Amino acid sequence: MKILFSKISKVNYPFKLDLDNMSLVGFLKRENEQIVNLEAKMSGTFMYLCAKCGCELELNIDEDIKLSLSDGVYKDIDNQLSDTMEFFNSEIDLLEILESELNLYLSDNFYCLNCEKE
Repeated sequence: MKILFSKISKVNYPFKLDLDNMSLVGFLKRENEQIVNLEAKMSGTFMYLCAKCGCELELNIDEDIKLSLSDGVYKDIDNQLSDTMEFFNSEIDLLEILESELNLYLSDNFYCLNCEKE
């Protein structure tokens, strides 16, 4: 799901994206000419493998997400690259955000109930 940066104003722009058993629900709001803020909740279930024994487990994900989104390259006041997600085609790609945040979440180690007890 793509949304043009030009459609986002200083009024909350609500969105909902569903992908398999995951959803991203929240709103976009313009901060300035180049930056749009995203506040959302990523939630759902995801089948994953235990980091210790390899058995399958179900992760219940419920994460708050707050991001700054830039229409093009963004440099902060000190002319340094900041922790802002950049898009280069004047569109915000919510699917890319969901996939990126899910991959970030899954980069942690998760253990099944048996391995957690050990």
